[in-house]
Amino acid sequence: MEEKRKSKKLFIIISAAVILLSVIIAIAFALRKNNTSQAETTLASDNETTNWAEALSDAGLSPVNTKSDSLSEGLCVDFLNVGQGDCAVITCNSECMIIDSGEKEYYQVIRNFLLNKGISKIDVAMISHPHTDHFGSMSSLLEDFDVDTLVMPEIKSHEDLNNKSYEDFIKSLKSNSIQPHYPDEGEKIYLGGAEIEILGPVEEDEEINNMSIVAMLRYGKSKFLFTGDAQKEEEIDIVERGKDLTCDVLKVSHHGSSDSSDIAFIKASSADTAVISVGEYNEYNHPNGVTLKNLLKEDINIYRTDFDGTVSFYVESETSDIITRNV
Repeated sequence: MEEKRKSKKLFIIISAAVILLSVIIAIAFALRKNNTSQAETTLASDNETTNWAEALSDAGLSPVNTKSDSLSEGLCVDFLNVGQGDCAVITCNSECMIIDSGEKEYYQVIRNFLLNKGISKIDVAMISHPHTDHFGSMSSLLEDFDVDTLVMPEIKSHEDLNNKSYEDFIKSLKSNSIQPHYPDEGEKIYLGGAEIEILGPVEEDEEINNMSIVAMLRYGKSKFLFTGDAQKEEEIDIVERGKDLTCDVLKVSHHGSSDSSDIAFIKASSADTAVISVGEYNEYNHPNGVTLKNLLKEDINIYRTDFDGTVSFYVESETSDIITRNV
């Protein structure tokens, strides 16, 4: 009888030990699995943020903090990633120009970028044409930054101007005592040693896109061609005027739309590099495949803000070549 009790007691102890060991193993496995999941999550997170330049670009910060970003030396042209809109910041020997300002929702990106470069004053603000994806943030810029001169095409009335953004813009002009300057074809604007020549519009047009200011920036031997949203009609008008369109960098018109980038215009530009300012997965399917094909046919290197983020070009002096920094 005593032996039976001892056997039963031993069985209970062994069973308890087995159960305890099973619990310990289960807990250890669970902890290991949790740590593995955390490690995988951390690795995934690290992979998502390893492109610091892209993260800085998305935040509106300059991707490279080097001497080449200095406001006081040479020419820097930054095409900001502002979604389905346009914004270029030009600094040349302590002076600053901004061409277009994207939609209002991207204002903080533009503001952060300017402040990061130490810019508090804008010598020239240019609106290529009054569509909100090109002037939407301008009212806020006028409030937060000192703007000496505002340049835009003269469009007296148009149904496209009947919106709150344009009303707010006009109010900002009045409240800041700014009278827009409407440039003539052939007029030149000077910026810290750089020259910006107005090439278009050359004809009046009912389509606001075809009233876009087309301008050539020259600094030493380097040339940048800005096109706003000029469509093929305006592009052809400018080509037929015999304008010198040869450039190093072409800002592709109208986000690479099929109604722009006439092949004759592209050929006349003889550009080495093209920049397309375009929103990721945009509803317009910009840039158009034909536009891309025409650019590639001419052996033009293509940068897109939806793929590459903010795209920057730097020219150290009037005798220097262009340094390209895409992020």
